[in-house]
Amino acid sequence: MRGVSMVPPGVSRVRSASRAANASPSAPAGTSTTPGFVQNWPVPIVNDACLLAEGAAATSAAGGRAALWEVDASAAIVNTALTEEVFGPSTLLVRYESDRDLSRLLDAIDGQLTATVHASADELARHADVLRMLENKAGRVVFDQFPTGVEVCPAMVHGGPVPATSDGRSTSVGTRAIERFTRLTAFQNAPASVLPPELQDANPYGLTRLVNGRSTSEPVASA
Repeated sequence: MRGVSMVPPGVSRVRSASRAANASPSAPAGTSTTPGFVQNWPVPIVNDACLLAEGAAATSAAGGRAALWEVDASAAIVNTALTEEVFGPSTLLVRYESDRDLSRLLDAIDGQLTATVHASADELARHADVLRMLENKAGRVVFDQFPTGVEVCPAMVHGGPVPATSDGRSTSVGTRAIERFTRLTAFQNAPASVLPPELQDANPYGLTRLVNGRSTSEPVASA
């Protein structure tokens, strides 16, 4: 998946780009899901971004060649295809010159699975508005780490606003992923004989349930 890295002013263009470019040729080609992904992933960005380096050539039809691109924020704001998701091993460096440019850039991008922040405590304090924007743009905001590693656990959120996912109210990984396959149904004034055991007053499974606003595993006393 292509990563879009936003490079702030004051960071040496030559230093940051050359370090990444020097590492790129040694990057092996990754195996994509289908050859179709590989055939299409570079297309949206070749006209407006500068190609800095490429990794090793692919040896199969489904092999994606790693690539490092660079573009100015002004171009990325106008051509939103530059920041669209690409299912391939590609990184795009987007350079911005001011906080206003960064805000405009974040406002222009679509919903994302993750957004990562690498910043000092002082920088975080000065850019609280940026963090609020990222909350609305991504399903998971990562600090001083790298996405998109996922784990099946209660805290995992692997989802986000459209088009990152079709429904940002759930997650595709983690224990809450079950919510993607459920919907709410209410039984009003129903006799116990028609209720599933989990909803019966007797609570035969001893589940912890919310009864009249209180969590309890006790049976519900008959009226």
